[in-house]
Amino acid sequence: MRMDICRARAQTLPMRLQSLTAHRRSGDQLTDEEVRSLWQYRLRIFRLKPDIEPEQDWLWFRDLTRKSNDIWRFQDVGGQLVGFYQSRTLTRTIQGRAVSVVIADFAFIDRRFRGHPVTQLALARTLAPILAASLRRPTYALAVPYPTTLTSATRRGGRPIYDGEAVPGSLDAAVMDSFRLELTGDETPGSIVSMNTIPETPSEIWQRRHVGDAALKEYEQRNPRWREGYCLFIGGRLDVAFHMQVALSVAQRWMRKRQPVT
Repeated sequence: MRMDICRARAQTLPMRLQSLTAHRRSGDQLTDEEVRSLWQYRLRIFRLKPDIEPEQDWLWFRDLTRKSNDIWRFQDVGGQLVGFYQSRTLTRTIQGRAVSVVIADFAFIDRRFRGHPVTQLALARTLAPILAASLRRPTYALAVPYPTTLTSATRRGGRPIYDGEAVPGSLDAAVMDSFRLELTGDETPGSIVSMNTIPETPSEIWQRRHVGDAALKEYEQRNPRWREGYCLFIGGRLDVAFHMQVALSVAQRWMRKRQPVT
């Protein structure tokens, strides 16, 4: 993946709640040691495919991280890294119109902290300027996700645009066409993307929760080999309704976590 982005001002936004702290940085403000810690954390959750050399994967990850303008690192009370979110946001002219595009590269968090209000607030803070942009121009999110990530978005009202299935000539199709090669390495619409890694097996709780999930069923029909390390290129239009659903989800999780134990 290759992309040029505007440099973002480095900032630290610590948030503390129930032993979890989040720090925000741009990729060009992290040291190689800090980037390597993210790479090593990723490989504790996803394992490399046998034909991928670790050094090759590290160089790819380092270069991609340097181009990210929004990285959240999550630490537990002992300062141990327990997850990170990494994304890029840019504006391009497509069909003669300015379009904002968010590319979600990585989202990892220890299972014990999944759904934690601090992680949800980090997501909300990332989306706030994107919401503002969506009031002025078309705004899209693009990713090459596994279904565990996709279903998280569809629960919040996201409507996936599968590569190659947007209406020909539409802005949706033009956005997907503009980014396909750099995000997938393939110019063929709808192609299945071979990743460097094998994903973790979803927990039994996750699997029970998603029995009959329409988004999961559709993804698996299109890509039944995702557990072997294959993904689909997917986009989505970010509108006010989606942002409001995210805000509602954040508020609900915050209130649940703050309820007194009886």
